Amino acid sequence: MDKFIERGHARRAGGVENYFCILQRQRIYKNFVLIGRFNEPISKDLISYALRKLLLSYPILACSIVTTDYSDLTVPRPDHDYVKVMDMITLQDVMMDLPQEIVNCKDTEQQLKLLNDITWEYGDETPLWKLAMLDDRTLCYISNHILSDGTTAKNLFDKLQQLFNEYDPSSTELPPYIVDYSADFQSIPPLPTAIDGLLNYTPPLSFLPGYLLNVLTIRTLCFKGKTSTRDDTHSYRVIRVDSKHVESIRKKLKEHNVTLTPYLLTAALNAMYTNVLKDTWLGLMDVVIPCNSRQFLPDNKRLQDSQLFGSITAGSHLWYPPLKQLSWANINYTNGIFQYCRAARHYLYGMGILFTDFMTKRTNLDKLIGDATMNQTRGGLNFSNIGVIPQYPSEKYSLEDVIFAKNSHGTINAFSLSACSTSNGLTLVFTMADGTVTKEKFDQIATTLEANILSFA
Repeated sequence: MDKFIERGHARRAGGVENYFCILQRQRIYKNFVLIGRFNEPISKDLISYALRKLLLSYPILACSIVTTDYSDLTVPRPDHDYVKVMDMITLQDVMMDLPQEIVNCKDTEQQLKLLNDITWEYGDETPLWKLAMLDDRTLCYISNHILSDGTTAKNLFDKLQQLFNEYDPSSTELPPYIVDYSADFQSIPPLPTAIDGLLNYTPPLSFLPGYLLNVLTIRTLCFKGKTSTRDDTHSYRVIRVDSKHVESIRKKLKEHNVTLTPYLLTAALNAMYTNVLKDTWLGLMDVVIPCNSRQFLPDNKRLQDSQLFGSITAGSHLWYPPLKQLSWANINYTNGIFQYCRAARHYLYGMGILFTDFMTKRTNLDKLIGDATMNQTRGGLNFSNIGVIPQYPSEKYSLEDVIFAKNSHGTINAFSLSACSTSNGLTLVFTMADGTVTKEKFDQIATTLEANILSFA
């Protein structure tokens, strides 16, 4: 281990990375998936070439976790596991053979459900992400979130397209491995600093009163549907909006200085109110918005490039009042919350509370997060929009379609909404922990959400 540390190829996990390690250790979270369909068949040689180029340039993709025994939940564990470049990575290590039940499934929603249920033991020379083929043109990126996020998945598919298009089999000799550390270590740059080593996630004291009041409101007054367990199943609904409608929506939003994400959230919260929240006492709902922390980095090209891949995330968890109409007033209200959280850096502080010395040196975070999540009533929404996935239509290899999918797994959220876009339009995956409301209600929420989105087209 010492030689890896000296060369910058091993370091302690950062706070964000450790948080997702905990979710894996406590079996709270499984994976997220980004599926890309290419315009041409892609071969294993093509994938091997691209992965070797990528992993030697961005070694965070070549890392695993050096695990330790966290079974004792009675003492604080302020020292995180080590992140380390693996000794050897072959294509077989990262390429997963999917069960025929998944490959042959013709129902997209059922297929996504099965993909999001995949797990594997992390750590000790095991990759933290996998690739899998649904057919010769469709590639899945499956991640347990420890060293990657939705933007990592987006950037990966962007880089893969570029590298696929530069591959020349007649002049390229592929080694029998992706990375052999003993042979490649001199070509591998140091690991990037963990994001919470570059940005200050520590909240100021002025943040705490509002934070505590928000937590109290979420726990006592917001809609709750069922108790969370590790064995919860989930229902899925895929919503597609074609490019013509998306462009029409974007044009109207631009006139009001609003982006797509707060609009989609307003549409979702109104769908929730129309079908569920109107029958509750106060009609309140809590929402988790994961945030791409790269937006807070200095405008430095080298620094930004070093953070293309990794778990570079944070987020807000706030309660929202009943949005009884899909109106510009409500869209502007939601957009205002987004703008405030960004300007005040509140996106960083909610997660940053867990990284403070007060927490890490006085509590066992595995126990704290496990107890705060498992067997708790769940009812909120987790909404992730990873934005537009680049395409290269003038090149030989280009993406034709993408789907970004996750569910709320064992977390305290009951609903999940995932979005991504290409030039062909917008795709959303809406899920629910079964038992939160009836399947009929879930279908009604999804139908209203789709109608809401299209109503501004």
